[in-house]
Amino acid sequence: MSTDPIGTNDPLNITKPFDILDILTRPVTVPAQENITPQTSGVTNGDHIFAASLLRQRTESRLPSLSPLPSLPPSPTLNDYRNQALSLIGGTGGDVRQRNARISGAYADLYLRNPEAFRWPGAAAYASGQVGFAMDGARIGSMIANLPTDIAEKMLYKVLNEVPKEILKAVFPEVPDQVWDVLQSSVPEFVKQAAVKTILATLPGVGVNYVLGKIVGYVVEQNAGALTQMLANGNIEIFKNIYPACLAYQNGGIAEMRRLETTLSPAEVRRFQPIRLAFEDIDRGINLVKSGQQAAGERLIQQGNRKLIDFEQRVVAQPIAFDPHPTLTYLISPLAFGNLASDPTNFSDPSTLDYFWSHHSPNSIGDANQRVDWIANEIFPHWYTQRAQQPGLVNSNMNEIITRGRQAGGHY
Repeated sequence: MSTDPIGTNDPLNITKPFDILDILTRPVTVPAQENITPQTSGVTNGDHIFAASLLRQRTESRLPSLSPLPSLPPSPTLNDYRNQALSLIGGTGGDVRQRNARISGAYADLYLRNPEAFRWPGAAAYASGQVGFAMDGARIGSMIANLPTDIAEKMLYKVLNEVPKEILKAVFPEVPDQVWDVLQSSVPEFVKQAAVKTILATLPGVGVNYVLGKIVGYVVEQNAGALTQMLANGNIEIFKNIYPACLAYQNGGIAEMRRLETTLSPAEVRRFQPIRLAFEDIDRGINLVKSGQQAAGERLIQQGNRKLIDFEQRVVAQPIAFDPHPTLTYLISPLAFGNLASDPTNFSDPSTLDYFWSHHSPNSIGDANQRVDWIANEIFPHWYTQRAQQPGLVNSNMNEIITRGRQAGGHY
């Protein structure tokens, strides 16, 4: 197993503490393109597409040294794949933040083994990193402190309008009660803006970022244990449900997934079948691309990934993470972010916590329908663009996520 998958001369500073938002927005040095003449005899246009993709990945970024996956017995069972998955992350115990880093690294490792088939794990490597970020309230406060003022103002209006008045009074007891009443009433926007100016005047020497950070920090601090547990539960359950199925596909393709499903109990089939059906679309799509039917194949691949998003959010995350914590879900909804269209070179942008609010109601992070719409129609299209246009950036990001996972004890 490589202990330095990036290399001692890599421009990435791997000694820096793990910060997913930093690595997703950090520029990378791209080596010069190799001068290689492809072999053209006996290959299809689809082969050229795949070859070009692999060439870009190889020449634009050094890939990490991927270790062999843990061995499996002949005709492995679903439990064998589960054990294989858990062995990669060192089991389910230990500090949940360290476990989160290991899970993120495992997703990145899987993506690099088969980037076309494992687009969902690639996006999950980023998303899992964001979950780890949200487990650390201090880092959230630091991020808010550095938000552009216009975005902080938009967020603050939402917070002041939706967060219970008792919380606002506890954070800023010096602000008159009638100011909070105005902000949470049906008055014109300019009146609310005047109320915000009153708050800032009552707190001399501070700005909107400070006010926003104090409120969010209070909410996170008061609910720190429940927030961490909520995020950790969703993180590990999604991994346990989807990653073993991905390993089955990696081991034997769609034929192995079909075989495996015939060995399962009815209850296991209900859990496994939606993932297998998603990979049916992905597998067919990959084959269409290879045969030169790029557009039709891409549609099927994206359709399969949409099915994985549905399963992940509706079947796993909703009952495990969101339904048990309705109040906390409401309070952390303002922290949802994902305005990815502003910069097509980055998968995620630290200055875009306002996006979800702009398009959804403040408490809708707990609504599976709106979450799926957000992920499938906002986040994933940007992910697809980044994969296609900047594979070197993707590989560098995955490279670092794997390194962080290994440093936390991951075995991949």
